[in-house]
Amino acid sequence: MNERGWSDYSDSIAEIPRGIPTAPENVIVTAISGTCLEVAFDPPLYDYLVSSYIIQWDSNESFTNAESDSSSCSSIGFGSCAISQSSPPPHSFQFCGLDEAETYYVRVAARNSVPVQFIHGADNTQWSASVSAVTSDQVPDPPTSLELVVLGSESFQVLFKWPTREGGQPISDFAVMYDTSEDFSSPNTLTVSSTVPSDIPDSGGKFIFDFTPTIPRFVPGQLYFLKMIAINSVGAGAESEVISGVPSGPSDPPEAATLTTLEASEFPITTANIVWTAPFSNGGYPVNGYLVEWWTKEDKVPEVQIVRLQYSSQLFDTTFSLSFSPTPTIKKETPNLPWNAPASLVRRELLNLGWDESNDLMLISDVEVTRTAIASGFQWAIKFGSNPDRSISDGDMVSLSASVMSNGDSGSPSITVSTLQDGQRKGGQTEVQYLQVRGSGELSGHYRTKFEGSEWSSYIPVHADASYIKNVLTQISTIGEIDVVQNDDVDTALVGTGNDVIHHYEIQFVSNPRNVEALVIDTSHVASTEGEVSVVVYDGDNSMDVLNNKASAAIPGELPAHFDNSGLLDSSIESYEITGLQTGKEYFVAVSASNALHGLSQRLIPLPSSVSPPLQAPESPQHVALSVNTGVSDSLIVDFDAPASDGGSDILFYRVELDPTPSFDYPIVEDFHCPSNNRRAEWQIETSTDDNGGVISGGSFQLELEVDGFTSITASIPYDAVALASNETGISEELIPTFSTTTNSNVLATMPPTSVEGMLFPGDRLRFSGQSMPYKYYHVQSVAGTSATLTEGFIGDDGVQISTTRYYGGRGSPLSSRIYCHLNEDLCPADSEAKSGSLQSKLEDLSPAIQNGVFIDRDGPNAQNGFIWRVTFLDDAYPEERDYALRVHSNSLTTTTGSGHVAVSLLNSGRTYTSCTGPLVVPSLG
Repeated sequence: MNERGWSDYSDSIAEIPRGIPTAPENVIVTAISGTCLEVAFDPPLYDYLVSSYIIQWDSNESFTNAESDSSSCSSIGFGSCAISQSSPPPHSFQFCGLDEAETYYVRVAARNSVPVQFIHGADNTQWSASVSAVTSDQVPDPPTSLELVVLGSESFQVLFKWPTREGGQPISDFAVMYDTSEDFSSPNTLTVSSTVPSDIPDSGGKFIFDFTPTIPRFVPGQLYFLKMIAINSVGAGAESEVISGVPSGPSDPPEAATLTTLEASEFPITTANIVWTAPFSNGGYPVNGYLVEWWTKEDKVPEVQIVRLQYSSQLFDTTFSLSFSPTPTIKKETPNLPWNAPASLVRRELLNLGWDESNDLMLISDVEVTRTAIASGFQWAIKFGSNPDRSISDGDMVSLSASVMSNGDSGSPSITVSTLQDGQRKGGQTEVQYLQVRGSGELSGHYRTKFEGSEWSSYIPVHADASYIKNVLTQISTIGEIDVVQNDDVDTALVGTGNDVIHHYEIQFVSNPRNVEALVIDTSHVASTEGEVSVVVYDGDNSMDVLNNKASAAIPGELPAHFDNSGLLDSSIESYEITGLQTGKEYFVAVSASNALHGLSQRLIPLPSSVSPPLQAPESPQHVALSVNTGVSDSLIVDFDAPASDGGSDILFYRVELDPTPSFDYPIVEDFHCPSNNRRAEWQIETSTDDNGGVISGGSFQLELEVDGFTSITASIPYDAVALASNETGISEELIPTFSTTTNSNVLATMPPTSVEGMLFPGDRLRFSGQSMPYKYYHVQSVAGTSATLTEGFIGDDGVQISTTRYYGGRGSPLSSRIYCHLNEDLCPADSEAKSGSLQSKLEDLSPAIQNGVFIDRDGPNAQNGFIWRVTFLDDAYPEERDYALRVHSNSLTTTTGSGHVAVSLLNSGRTYTSCTGPLVVPSLG
């Protein structure tokens, strides 16, 4: 305001009149150890927006040390420290660096935005009343956040957080109290050293230990209550919270089981019966059912893979190759095959995989290939493991890999490989997965696993042994029975896994007879001092790496042939009838118990372990009737129907007897054969030489096959052709004479001198026990008296050979292999075609004349190096004049002197029967 009047008002401001805060209330100080105290307090009654607190402590009641310039939050023996008001009351503060058994005084003041004022030489801080305490070690705080995880039917894993305060002395032990009563009226106590629990990394400070009391043991299925007490040298602390759990595990298997089948029945026997009793222990949970399983061991299912090559326009020079990697360290690839390769050529090169003169890796021993034209391409169906007498190519095979080279063609060729049918070996195969702990530095912590939709398992220490892992995995409801083998010294190259392996486990899924899913691992609680740690599972799935090598040696599971099961039966059932079995076939059976929490128990194998529903003689024919053969005086009409039961096997023929007397003293007997007993045509082929001392030394011949008016001609058949396609990979015989060799010499001498004429022949292929290249073939050039000459000098051990072996057929290079093939300029020239293949392959190539194949056996060589082959045609016979007939088409046999001959003769005519039940004319020929 001035003489002219009042100005306008200024901007308004607001402020709350305040003073410094009053003193904090309810100040309490307590000893938490021999060197530390803790003060607790509430805010002032009038806080005036307190922002912080000042805490002072001193052994001097006047706080002269605490008010000195050297006083701070970390000063020794005294201190002054400001703390912010950041948590809800009551507030607390710990301070250490004190002397043991000393009295210390503590006071607290509050601060806000009003500055401290000095009045009469002293500030106007409103201190709380001084409180004091004497430093002394205390008992520990109790453990917190307790959890129980079931580890088995007699054990738990206990998880907890370490006591907040140890009381100034290290915790030496934990007292673990457990009881079946929640009020712990009859507790049992087990002392656990503080060194036993281990920390779980990245778990918020949790520790873990296994708790398996022995006196008394946990009773499966019993509810237990548990609490803990921490102990140090001062004494036992307060009790923790109480937690509870029920120890449990898989049920025991059923008690003794018995397996039976009928011995006789008026009908074919196709059933078996198994009876068992309840398990001794249910594992802590009620049995919720039983599972009966059955399978055979004598049958197998071949694997079928499809190689498909397609193109957009006509190909000319395109080639493809196939590779096979049965293990992580082995991979072999075929030569380049023409884009339209015949099936025989693909088969030949697959069977040759792995062979060389220094190392004969038999990777594939049994394979059939068929080629089919498809839209804009071809596909080859490759069937592994169909030979009942071989097993190398049985089961779930690693997939072939394929690559295609266009070689200038513009048809954009592409090639794929797929599996049409997974193989199953005899008896099936249990899956094996690899579990590896890998890393560097010092490893710590635990991991968990789950399987096919289960909950997470209990915790597994990173350095667990095989028995521990087996126990943990057995608790998982979807796993069942397993075995675990530990091999930390495994050669990682052989099993196809990474480096830095600390632990290697092989997990076999015993009671899951199939290709199972991979275990899933939780590694969030493992650690390493160097930060490098992982827990890895290698599934048994035949997977390939980026180079098309088998990724690991883990093994896929396979169901046995004819595997089936009952489904989970009700827990009240203790017997089961297995139906739909094949008579005469052996079946193996197992029964398991199940509880809801842990799934199936171990399998129980009954006594006996297997049964074969027996074949029986057929029942008598039905509705037999006899009538006059009108107009014919020397025969009658006999009419009958098939029996009600054939005994489980096809009826081969019926025998009819006619006699004028009821005692059948001199009956007319005639057998009427059924279509199930059709007679097959059988022919014999024999090679020989003139009677002038000469022997067959090589060459080939061709046959003509005439059937139903059509004639086909075979490819050239080697003079020493093996009988069956399965023999083409090689058959051998050890020669009786002992031979002596000399390096770089092509002369073989017998020791002692023994004539080998008529026993060893020109053209024979030999291997010697002491040769340097163990799989090289040496060819015999000539034989004279007690010695022979090779086509090249021998390389190997001088002197007497322990063994000398002659080979027929056999794998080799594209030019030396004796496996059947069609003519191909590069891979199977005319000379190779004439030396290769079995008689079975040469004849079965005459499709469609032969549909169901042939069976052949072979004798020889005789003293002339001749052979005899007997051929059975497996197709039903045509009428006699149109049935299978063999003739010699050409003869290119070579001999040492004279001529070689090929003779063909009929051994048995074929016959096809149309009906074997009535009405029949007896006798049929009058």
